[in-house]
Amino acid sequence: MKNHVRGAWILAIALFFSTVGCASKSLEVGKVDTNINGAGSVAPTIAPADPQNRSVDAEKSPEEIVGGERDVYGCLGPAGYNWDEEIGACIRSWELKDASVRKAAKIAVQRIGQANGLTVLACEAQNCTGCFKVTLTKGDEQMTVDLVDWVVPRSTPQPE
Repeated sequence: MKNHVRGAWILAIALFFSTVGCASKSLEVGKVDTNINGAGSVAPTIAPADPQNRSVDAEKSPEEIVGGERDVYGCLGPAGYNWDEEIGACIRSWELKDASVRKAAKIAVQRIGQANGLTVLACEAQNCTGCFKVTLTKGDEQMTVDLVDWVVPRSTPQPE
């Protein structure tokens, strides 16, 4: 019985010392290294990150990066974006719950024009009724549409 208790303490101490200094080391999640401590038990530790900042799967091309999958509408599902038929763009439904915010997003999308991958990034109410700043993205292009009293002013540029 004493050997089991002593083994548990040795394991706990080994785990403690394996994490000391973590604040000063760059760690990479998901990599596990096993060290055999003096008592002969195996203690898992987190391996230091690659100092050259290479990805874990350096062989993968950018198209294969996990989390970069888009659906048939061009929405980035792993980031929480889904196609909204009413608005006509990819949205995060929990960010556009309010009816007035949804209305503003829909007006902005109509101004830009529906397109595959068009995504509503933000829809911020301004200081007047029907006034919003809507930020959208399509590919690498980011656009802002301002609404004043539910209308897009003529000064707001249209996409080409």
